[in-house]
Amino acid sequence: MLSKKNLFTLFKMIMIELIRFLNRKYPFHFLSLIGTVAISFSIGVLIFVFKPFGFINYEGNKLVASLIFAFITFIALIIMNTIKKIMNTEVVGKWTIYKEIIFLMFVILIITFGNFFYLSYLINGYSKTISNFFNTLFLTFSIGLLPVSFIVLYRYNDIKNHKLGKVLNDNSDDDEILVFNSLNKSDKDVVIQKKYFLFIESIKNNVHIYFIENENIKTISIRNTLQNVENHFQDPALLRCHRSFIVNVNNIKTAKGNSNGYKIYFKNYNHYIPVSRSYTKTFQDLVF
Repeated sequence: MLSKKNLFTLFKMIMIELIRFLNRKYPFHFLSLIGTVAISFSIGVLIFVFKPFGFINYEGNKLVASLIFAFITFIALIIMNTIKKIMNTEVVGKWTIYKEIIFLMFVILIITFGNFFYLSYLINGYSKTISNFFNTLFLTFSIGLLPVSFIVLYRYNDIKNHKLGKVLNDNSDDDEILVFNSLNKSDKDVVIQKKYFLFIESIKNNVHIYFIENENIKTISIRNTLQNVENHFQDPALLRCHRSFIVNVNNIKTAKGNSNGYKIYFKNYNHYIPVSRSYTKTFQDLVF
């Protein structure tokens, strides 16, 4: 059996890893109208099926009453979505997993108030007492906490594996136009919309620019150096990750590796871009 000291050490390690995980970046996104309706309707269905809050004692039309619970959820989501749109990453700083969970807990709290006042109107004998409020609070959180946590973690895992670029540079302007100059004055400038640019590879005296065109990966080579390109743009979305590569972090699909180095993958591109050990810390700070 583990000694008390070993148990404490194990617990401490678990808590450190949990805190690190909860402090990882999370996309500062907003619920779409369709998503808001879907979540609200799901809550109404749950209440109709499981009949919490003493709802089973309601003698009226339970389907209509459940739809009103769904409407309360819908209004709460609209309110919090509006608040989130007013906020921005400059105000809240790095948006993380734990901030997203706390934000959604506030949503549940608003729903609790709505449910509490609605229940006092709906059910005879359900008075506006502190006891009933905390009972409503407990049941609302019991219903909402598990799906909220699951949705946040599922979305994080999905983004990490398929759309990692969504969390790496929140303030980036994808509509920006990137102009790559050649040292050979007879060559034309290469003009690419930022959202289609993937990465640059340096080979000898040329740089090869990889980008998306009509859903295919294309490349153009111009005479220049990677250092010149890096100095020209000074853009946090264009990350130097290797002595031979600069990548557009907004288009990263996923990244695999550890402190010894990472491999960056792009959508529809079958090869990986290496993150060398000298750039690993910079890349980790960007991701986590």
